[in-house]
Amino acid sequence: MIRLALLPLAALSMGACAYSDPPSAALPVQPGTCDAAQAGALVGRTYAPAMAAEVQALTGATAIRVLPPGTAATMDFRAERVNVDLDDKGRIVAVRCG
Repeated sequence: MIRLALLPLAALSMGACAYSDPPSAALPVQPGTCDAAQAGALVGRTYAPAMAAEVQALTGATAIRVLPPGTAATMDFRAERVNVDLDDKGRIVAVRCG
């Protein structure tokens, strides 16, 4: 008798394990908001100040911050800013938003 009473409970708990539908679409990126997905091609290139416009065009960012090794940087997140991390030879090692 107890087994029969536990059967509906087991069925209900298995239903909680079911997957839900994923979100239908990602939110669109607002104009002026950084999106570093397209900037991967810059990694490995030597950075020059003339590249700032190219970095901004690829990411959509309105502000750019270049960070050589050991540079102090604030931890605040700004959606409109792109950070370009450099190695000790001036090569781009990462392009990230924030």
